[in-house]
Amino acid sequence: MEKTEIVKKLKALSERGIAGEKENATKLLEKLMKKYGITEEEIKNEETKVVNVELRTDAEKRICSQILYAYFNNATLYRRFGTKISFFTNLTKAQEIEFKYMLSVYIDSFYKEHDVFVSAFIQKNKIFPKDAPTTNIDELSAEEKAKSLKASLMTQGMEYTVIRKSLEETTTTKKKENVKSSKTKANKSTTKKLTK
Repeated sequence: MEKTEIVKKLKALSERGIAGEKENATKLLEKLMKKYGITEEEIKNEETKVVNVELRTDAEKRICSQILYAYFNNATLYRRFGTKISFFTNLTKAQEIEFKYMLSVYIDSFYKEHDVFVSAFIQKNKIFPKDAPTTNIDELSAEEKAKSLKASLMTQGMEYTVIRKSLEETTTTKKKENVKSSKTKANKSTTKKLTK
């Protein structure tokens, strides 16, 4: 089954499904239709229309483009300049419901994972005072323990950022640039002297 047919399948289940299946499909369909302001007639319509998408970051834009590529036949994401809603694509109404639902779920999930990544990065690089209080893992809720474990595992795939090494590399690079610049100036002045 193609992903773009999910909404239509929900519609069919809500009309012809058996007991609980029919009830659940109807509830989900109604919820999605209400959320995105779409009628049953619009779901049946195969005509594509402009679908505005509000994206705040490059990461959101990348996730959106990937969803369109993976599930909506590589539909193009366009950028509109000078407006509040800066992106749009072309989809049918049924596709729009599915697309907006998928986008909201993936973006919510992304920010939850991003939060874990930031925690892992702070832990890996020990970006906190030496005398910072420690937390006993037994005092954490089940959700906090799971997040802490996930962050801990994530740190294993990260490299430790060495600040002094970075400063030395920056200083060395600047020294090399200064030496190169001095040599270039010396060569230019030598060239001038030779040509006079």
